[in-house]
Amino acid sequence: EQKKWQQVIPLVERMDYLSSHSNTLGYVLSVEKLLGLDVPDRVKWIRVLLVELQRINSHLVWLGTHAMDMGAFSVMLYCFRERELILNINELIAGFRMFPSYIRVGGLREDLPAGFHQAVRDILDRLPGQIDTCEDLLTKNAIFARRTRGVGVLSRADALALGLVGPIA
Repeated sequence: EQKKWQQVIPLVERMDYLSSHSNTLGYVLSVEKLLGLDVPDRVKWIRVLLVELQRINSHLVWLGTHAMDMGAFSVMLYCFRERELILNINELIAGFRMFPSYIRVGGLREDLPAGFHQAVRDILDRLPGQIDTCEDLLTKNAIFARRTRGVGVLSRADALALGLVGPIA
């Protein structure tokens, strides 16, 4: 209540440090709707690109830590290597890797820096091959397979007895 709308951005970024752009975008879109603001299409595209890169970043952390917990340490190293490249994008646009505060009410902090497009292309060019590598390392890992197959299976009767709904049911 005591902060201006722009001052809230660092707060919402820290609610989920893996998805700071996503949190900021949701907040900024709400404020822009309240103010009746419309931003240029270029800004919308840049925001979506940054949010999607952040989503990939979040999935890489999940996959890497999950794999490590299940006995596939190498996959964690591969995932975090790719995550570093995405964090480099944040550093390129904002000067630091976490909590970039780049998405702002009414637009962006500033225009994209030189080298941004090539850095994103480099990530997107190499990512499919890296995902395939991780998949191979996991699906061919006997320990990982033994620890993950058949886990969390619920019978129809158990799902009904527990009152489960939606995807879990």
